[in-house]
Amino acid sequence: AGDELVYLLGGAAELWLETPAGLQCVPMQAPAAALIPANCWHQVRTRQLCRMLFITYGEGTLHKAV
Repeated sequence: AGDELVYLLGGAAELWLETPAGLQCVPMQAPAAALIPANCWHQVRTRQLCRMLFITYGEGTLHKAV
């Protein structure tokens, strides 16, 4: 029901977004932040030990099998 904020506090990761044009990879190196639009399926793949903060509006949040 809303956007999600991902804040990478430490380490390195890749944020994968499923867009109409296909999968998009957003490399992240701490400190970094990304705003994920509502209804955009995404996943995070860590590249190093990470500390991350996810702020998500909870109503209607769904998980998708990988």
